[in-house]
Amino acid sequence: RLAPLLEAAGGRGQTKVIVSNHDYGKTPADDVLMDKLQAMVAAGADIAKLACMSAADGDAARMLALPRRMQQEAGSDVPVIALCMGESGLSSRVLAAKCGGYLTFGALEAGKVSAPGQPSIASLIDTFRAKRMGADTRVYGLLGNPVAQSKGAQLHNAAYEATGVDAVYVPFLCDSPADFLESVEADASFAGFSVTIPHKQAAMECCAELDPLAERIGAVNTLVRRADGTFKGYNTDSSAAVGAIEVALGGAADVLEGRPMVVIGAGGAGRALAAGAMAKGARVVIVNRTQDKAEML
Repeated sequence: RLAPLLEAAGGRGQTKVIVSNHDYGKTPADDVLMDKLQAMVAAGADIAKLACMSAADGDAARMLALPRRMQQEAGSDVPVIALCMGESGLSSRVLAAKCGGYLTFGALEAGKVSAPGQPSIASLIDTFRAKRMGADTRVYGLLGNPVAQSKGAQLHNAAYEATGVDAVYVPFLCDSPADFLESVEADASFAGFSVTIPHKQAAMECCAELDPLAERIGAVNTLVRRADGTFKGYNTDSSAAVGAIEVALGGAADVLEGRPMVVIGAGGAGRALAAGAMAKGARVVIVNRTQDKAEML
C-alpha cells in the first residue's frame, strides 16, 4: 500500500504516483498482466505501468491492448503505461499513444538506452511522428527477421508526412508471420505489410488470395488487408528488379530477350527475379548455396 509512504513523504500534494512493475524475462499471460494492473490501482496508483520483455510474436500487441482493456473490462480510468522491452517490442513504444497508452519512453540519444529496445526520442518524434498519432492512424510495417537494417520506416513515414496521410510504418521483428498477423487480427487499422527475409514464402500461407504473379513466383513481399479482414498477397520484387535491369541496359522492351542472367540465391527475392527475367525471355541460371533448393526453383 502506498499510504504509509505518502504520509512519510508529507502527503501526495500535487504529485502523481506511478506504480511500476518490470519483467525482464517474458511477457506474462493476459490474466496475469490484468491482475498486476488492478493490484497497482488498488494500492493507490495514479498511473499504472508495466514493462515486460517481448519473447513471442504477439507480446507487443497484447501489451498495446492493455490500456483499453483496463477501461473496458475493469472499468478503470487510471492511466496505463504498457510497454514491451527488446527489439520485437518496438511497436509497443511507437504505437502507445494510438492504442490509449498514457506515455512512452525514448532515449535522449540513440544507443544510450535505459531499457532494451528503447528508440531515441528523435526517432519517435521525427521518424514515427508519435505525437500526432490517434486511434484512427493506419498501421503498416515490415515483417521479417532481421529488420533493423531496413530503411523502410524512414522512407514510408517521410512519404506519409509529405502527402498528409494519417499512417505510420513500423518494423516488426517476428519469427512467424502467421502468429504476428493473428495477434493484430482484431485491429483493422493494421492495414498492410511488406515482407522480407525469411518470410516471403511462409507469408503466402497467410493469404486468402494471391495475385497471379505472386502465385506463379511462389513468394509474396506485400500483404494488403481487405475489407473482410483477410489478406491478399502480391509480389513487387519481380517488376522492380527486372525493371531496374532493363533501364540499366537501355530500356528497350526486348532488351532481356535471349540474354543470359545469373540469379544468386533461391529465396523469395531470387524466385521473383528469376520468374520476371524468364517472362522477358532471359536465359536464367540459378546459383545457390544448396543445390536442391536451386533445382526446386
